[in-house]
Amino acid sequence: MPDNDAITKPNPGRGSGTSVSWKEYVDIRLAANEQAVELAREILMQRLETMNQIREQLRDQAQTFIPRSEFTIMCKKTDDDIRSLRESRAELAGKASQKDVDRSTAIAIFGLILGIVGLAISFLH
Repeated sequence: MPDNDAITKPNPGRGSGTSVSWKEYVDIRLAANEQAVELAREILMQRLETMNQIREQLRDQAQTFIPRSEFTIMCKKTDDDIRSLRESRAELAGKASQKDVDRSTAIAIFGLILGIVGLAISFLH
Protein backbone atom coordinates (compact mmCIF):
# COMPACT_ATOMS: atom_id res chain seq x y z
CA MET A 1 0.00 0.00 0.00
CA PRO A 2 1.39 3.39 -0.93
CA ASP A 3 2.23 5.85 1.78
CA ASN A 4 0.55 9.23 2.10
CA ASP A 5 3.29 11.01 0.17
CA ALA A 6 3.09 8.88 -3.02
CA ILE A 7 0.46 7.57 -5.40
CA THR A 8 0.79 4.67 -7.80
CA LYS A 9 -0.15 5.45 -11.38
CA PRO A 10 -0.71 2.57 -13.77
CA ASN A 11 1.71 2.59 -16.67
CA PRO A 12 0.47 0.23 -19.40
CA GLY A 13 3.82 -0.02 -21.17
CA ARG A 14 5.95 -0.70 -18.07
CA GLY A 15 4.21 -3.27 -15.98
CA SER A 16 2.48 -2.46 -12.70
CA GLY A 17 2.96 1.32 -12.65
CA THR A 18 5.13 4.14 -11.42
CA SER A 19 5.06 5.91 -8.13
CA VAL A 20 4.84 9.73 -8.07
CA SER A 21 4.48 12.07 -5.15
CA TRP A 22 1.18 13.78 -4.39
CA LYS A 23 2.73 17.11 -5.31
CA GLU A 24 3.80 15.81 -8.73
CA TYR A 25 0.38 14.23 -9.27
CA VAL A 26 -1.42 17.44 -8.33
CA ASP A 27 0.95 19.51 -10.48
CA ILE A 28 0.36 17.20 -13.45
CA ARG A 29 -3.42 17.34 -12.96
CA LEU A 30 -3.31 21.10 -12.50
CA ALA A 31 -1.27 21.54 -15.69
CA ALA A 32 -3.74 19.30 -17.56
CA ASN A 33 -6.66 21.31 -16.18
CA GLU A 34 -4.96 24.58 -17.14
CA GLN A 35 -4.41 23.26 -20.67
CA ALA A 36 -8.07 22.20 -20.86
CA VAL A 37 -9.20 25.61 -19.58
CA GLU A 38 -6.91 27.38 -22.08
CA LEU A 39 -8.24 25.24 -24.94
CA ALA A 40 -11.84 25.91 -23.84
CA ARG A 41 -11.03 29.63 -23.65
CA GLU A 42 -9.61 29.62 -27.18
CA ILE A 43 -12.65 27.76 -28.50
CA LEU A 44 -14.98 30.19 -26.70
CA MET A 45 -13.06 33.19 -28.06
CA GLN A 46 -13.35 31.81 -31.60
CA ARG A 47 -17.07 31.28 -31.10
CA LEU A 48 -17.51 34.80 -29.69
CA GLU A 49 -15.52 36.27 -32.59
CA THR A 50 -17.79 34.46 -35.05
CA MET A 51 -20.85 35.75 -33.19
CA ASN A 52 -19.43 39.28 -33.28
CA GLN A 53 -18.91 38.99 -37.04
CA ILE A 54 -22.51 37.84 -37.49
CA ARG A 55 -23.73 40.66 -35.26
CA GLU A 56 -21.72 43.18 -37.32
CA GLN A 57 -23.15 41.77 -40.56
CA LEU A 58 -26.67 42.09 -39.18
CA ARG A 59 -25.97 45.66 -38.08
CA ASP A 60 -24.64 46.55 -41.55
CA GLN A 61 -27.63 44.87 -43.16
CA ALA A 62 -30.08 46.67 -40.89
CA GLN A 63 -28.62 50.02 -41.96
CA THR A 64 -29.52 49.27 -45.59
CA PHE A 65 -33.16 48.47 -44.80
CA ILE A 66 -35.81 51.05 -45.52
CA PRO A 67 -37.78 52.19 -42.46
CA ARG A 68 -41.41 51.09 -42.32
CA SER A 69 -42.70 54.68 -42.36
CA GLU A 70 -40.81 55.46 -45.58
CA PHE A 71 -41.99 52.20 -47.13
CA THR A 72 -45.60 53.02 -46.27
CA ILE A 73 -45.28 56.48 -47.85
CA MET A 74 -43.72 55.01 -51.00
CA CYS A 75 -46.44 52.35 -51.26
CA LYS A 76 -49.17 54.95 -50.87
CA LYS A 77 -47.61 57.09 -53.61
CA THR A 78 -47.30 54.06 -55.90
CA ASP A 79 -50.92 53.09 -55.19
CA ASP A 80 -52.02 56.64 -56.02
CA ASP A 81 -50.04 56.56 -59.28
CA ILE A 82 -51.57 53.21 -60.25
CA ARG A 83 -55.06 54.47 -59.42
CA SER A 84 -54.46 57.58 -61.55
CA LEU A 85 -53.26 55.46 -64.48
CA ARG A 86 -56.30 53.18 -64.21
CA GLU A 87 -58.66 56.16 -64.20
CA SER A 88 -56.88 57.67 -67.18
CA ARG A 89 -57.08 54.39 -69.09
CA ALA A 90 -60.79 54.05 -68.29
CA GLU A 91 -61.38 57.62 -69.43
CA LEU A 92 -59.55 57.00 -72.69
CA ALA A 93 -61.43 53.77 -73.27
CA GLY A 94 -64.69 55.68 -72.87
CA LYS A 95 -63.72 58.29 -75.45
CA ALA A 96 -63.64 57.69 -79.19
CA SER A 97 -60.27 57.91 -80.84
CA GLN A 98 -59.70 60.44 -83.63
CA LYS A 99 -59.55 57.61 -86.14
CA ASP A 100 -63.03 56.45 -85.09
CA VAL A 101 -64.36 60.02 -85.31
CA ASP A 102 -62.92 60.48 -88.81
CA ARG A 103 -64.40 57.16 -89.96
CA SER A 104 -67.83 58.06 -88.58
CA THR A 105 -67.67 61.51 -90.21
CA ALA A 106 -66.76 59.95 -93.61
CA ILE A 107 -69.66 57.48 -93.38
CA ALA A 108 -72.05 60.28 -92.41
CA ILE A 109 -70.93 62.46 -95.33
CA PHE A 110 -71.19 59.49 -97.72
CA GLY A 111 -74.71 58.76 -96.40
CA LEU A 112 -75.66 62.41 -96.74
CA ILE A 113 -74.45 62.49 -100.35
CA LEU A 114 -76.38 59.29 -101.13
CA GLY A 115 -79.47 60.80 -99.52
CA ILE A 116 -79.18 64.01 -101.57
CA VAL A 117 -78.61 62.01 -104.77
CA GLY A 118 -81.60 59.80 -103.93
CA LEU A 119 -83.83 62.85 -103.33
CA ALA A 120 -82.63 64.48 -106.50
CA ILE A 121 -83.40 61.36 -108.53
CA SER A 122 -86.86 61.02 -106.99
CA PHE A 123 -87.75 64.65 -107.78
CA LEU A 124 -86.56 64.39 -111.32
CA HIS A 125 -88.61 61.37 -112.18
